[in-house]
Amino acid sequence: MHVFIVTFVAAVVGFFPRPASAVVTSAPPILQWFDSTYGTQEKRVADFFQAGYGSTWIPPVGRADSGNQSVGYDVFDRFDLGSTTNETLYGTETGLRRFASTMHRAGGDVVVDLVWNHNGFSNSGNTGFAAAGGYPGFVLSAPGVPDGDFHGGFETGDLNGRLSGLIDIKHETNLQYIRQPVA
Repeated sequence: MHVFIVTFVAAVVGFFPRPASAVVTSAPPILQWFDSTYGTQEKRVADFFQAGYGSTWIPPVGRADSGNQSVGYDVFDRFDLGSTTNETLYGTETGLRRFASTMHRAGGDVVVDLVWNHNGFSNSGNTGFAAAGGYPGFVLSAPGVPDGDFHGGFETGDLNGRLSGLIDIKHETNLQYIRQPVA
């Protein structure tokens, strides 16, 4: 009887090894959410949460070179996130902020795809592009530097060439100007 009581107590308090069990150690999956506006995404956060996602990956949020129907990889202005009078494909800065805030309240993260190495398709050869100011924050040409902040249009290769015709930024250029002063 004594052995039975000791065995019973040991089993209750966990002295004996337990069977192996699975433990989830993976991070929650990431949803690539490239096909709807910020407003639609904000309304669907509950669905996102219920499906078990932990974060969402969204395309570049800045203004695209080829217009408001572009996904955004042809970057025109990285700091123009859309306004009520001129939205991007996905909406406005206010809509993006609301969506991100809703995601954070639900415990989710928003991962923005950033494009650091190239701009859009337009260049000095496009009629009126340089006169209109070109790409905000970049120099199209300068004395002694005909291609400004960009690699030349005829350069090739993985590092200096144009990816799908997109203008490659020449990061080694050091043209120092006050480009967009803060008011």
